[in-house]
Amino acid sequence: VEQLLLTPLVTCLHIQILPAENTEAAACALADAFGPFTLTDEAGQPVVYSEMDSMYSMHPAVSCKDGQWLVQYREELPGLQQFPRSIGFSVATGELLRFDLPAAE
Repeated sequence: VEQLLLTPLVTCLHIQILPAENTEAAACALADAFGPFTLTDEAGQPVVYSEMDSMYSMHPAVSCKDGQWLVQYREELPGLQQFPRSIGFSVATGELLRFDLPAAE
């Protein structure tokens, strides 16, 4: 996880996944298997974003950085309407990561 920023105005994330085999074919196969991502709340339901005009795809990109093939998710989305107790990063194969968020005071 390079970046995960959650605010009422913007949600930014940059997650890199390394394929088991360092080849373009392996990275492409992993990107195809994972597909687009969804951020979820503690109940596994998709989070609700603020109503803002923006363009995003939620799909991964495959690239090579310093000789390492990567599957990258890099998005800037609208902010969250409500902040759950935790945020999950889910793809077609299931939830990959979960982050607990500090309680609001």
